[in-house]
Amino acid sequence: ISENNNLALKLGLLSKGGRKSKKIIAEDCLGNIKEFNSIKDAILKLRFSNTDYHNISACCNGKKKEFNNYKWRYL
Repeated sequence: ISENNNLALKLGLLSKGGRKSKKIIAEDCLGNIKEFNSIKDAILKLRFSNTDYHNISACCNGKKKEFNNYKWRYL
């Protein structure tokens, strides 16, 4: 793996399979919106557990309404 790919993985811009990550939005109950480069990026910046990936993904895919007081969706 190249240095650029390693950095992209670390920043959540690239997935382990080499696919480009999807940007996501988190909206709180007051309507404040936060934008993230990926689900992994959101987990790191909001200090969630890695096991929360599934919950955020479920929201983005319409299987869950919200998680941790945020509404999540792909950008």
